[in-house]
Amino acid sequence: MHNAKVLGGAPGEQATDGAPTVALDAGVLRSLSAPGNADLTVRLLSLFLSDTPGRVAELLRAADLEHRDTVCRIAHYLHGSAACVGANEMAGRCGELEKQSGCASHGDLRLLATAIANAFSHAEAEARDWLAQARTEP
Repeated sequence: MHNAKVLGGAPGEQATDGAPTVALDAGVLRSLSAPGNADLTVRLLSLFLSDTPGRVAELLRAADLEHRDTVCRIAHYLHGSAACVGANEMAGRCGELEKQSGCASHGDLRLLATAIANAFSHAEAEARDWLAQARTEP
């Protein structure tokens, strides 16, 4: 069984043992790890970890410069990427930014982009834990 923190309750729920909320949806990870797809989760999480930091940095720069079309495009990309690996908090924030990119104030663009960066940090830590544990299992 993979990391209990990752495989806890639904995303955003406080665990009954007082543990922090989860950033990755256990159900998504389990469905990706179904028989016949053993490597799929590892490949998707690895791609998420290698590609997302640069995209998040690009999103933060675009928000700072108020390049709304770029903000919307990157938020859309990150929304799909995060949803594929069960990073639901991040995906939700990306969807919110997608919707608001055309009308949000400059300050709100920056706040939403920063919230996405923070959500990615949480998902990144859990994804790294999950991959480390997956590599040690038979």
